[in-house]
Amino acid sequence: MPVTLRDYWVETITRKEALRRLATRDIDDERRIKIERSIPPQTEHYLTFDKNVFREYAYSGSGTAALLLQLPGYRARNLFVVIVPLLRSMDGKRAMYGYDFHSYGGKNGKLLENDVHRPTFRHSREPVILPLNVSFVQPSPRPPSLSFACCEACEWVHSALDIHCADWICCLFQCFDNLVLP
Repeated sequence: MPVTLRDYWVETITRKEALRRLATRDIDDERRIKIERSIPPQTEHYLTFDKNVFREYAYSGSGTAALLLQLPGYRARNLFVVIVPLLRSMDGKRAMYGYDFHSYGGKNGKLLENDVHRPTFRHSREPVILPLNVSFVQPSPRPPSLSFACCEACEWVHSALDIHCADWICCLFQCFDNLVLP
């Protein structure tokens, strides 16, 4: 389904940069190798702050784009505050136990997350159309054609942000069954 973004922040992630980010993640070698194989030559990473919703998209330029995160938020002064539910394991069971709050703001053309400048992002109002994967709404017998494994994109796509606490809901819970908790 085509989705038009009109006011967003975007960064371009090259394969080299994705591999650099992935190298900083604490994951086992087998999983790292699997993820490395799925990283495309280039990915556009978009953030939107519309009404009371934060959305994070990734698109490699072929196949469909992925909606990685969709989280509630609210405006407070000149910031947009994103509410991230947190999860932990209790006696082998999963339990939500609270919320993390991330504030985003633009200042002098710079994206700030929790008052930290995120230099790879630039702001744009130039309309961009993303062919969004909406299989989570209407499952299809044929899986969507992505150029990367969405369920592993959190390990390298949003690594320029401090939002790994939301990895467990990245790709709109599509990875929840494979979630490994400490």
